[in-house]
Amino acid sequence: NGRLYQLLQRKDNALKRREDLLENEKQDLRTAEAALQSRLGELQKLRDQIREMLTELDGEREERVANLVKMFESMRPKQAAAILEVTDDEIALEVLERMNQGKAGKTLAAMDAQRASDLAERIGRAALAPPEEG
Repeated sequence: NGRLYQLLQRKDNALKRREDLLENEKQDLRTAEAALQSRLGELQKLRDQIREMLTELDGEREERVANLVKMFESMRPKQAAAILEVTDDEIALEVLERMNQGKAGKTLAAMDAQRASDLAERIGRAALAPPEEG
């Protein structure tokens, strides 16, 4: 009976140690989960700040492009053409796409034929492209 009691005592002690280990592991997991939740909250705040900044930048960019369009529309087609001929393609395209069609057409007509053809082709391709998702 003494041996049986000792065996049961050892098993009971082993079970208690296991139980303590499991409890410690559970506590460690709770701590890690709380840290992850905190970090997730920080990341979500950061994501929201970045989105807000991008929206602000988009608004500023939109305003600058709109001002450029107004400026080019107020010029004579020959003047606008001379500037757009040497302007970066992306800027020239965006300005021409947003200009009043009649003024854009007259501006293209006043440009070097090759440059006007290249820009008109890119405008046409952009118009025929499927809309971007996002």
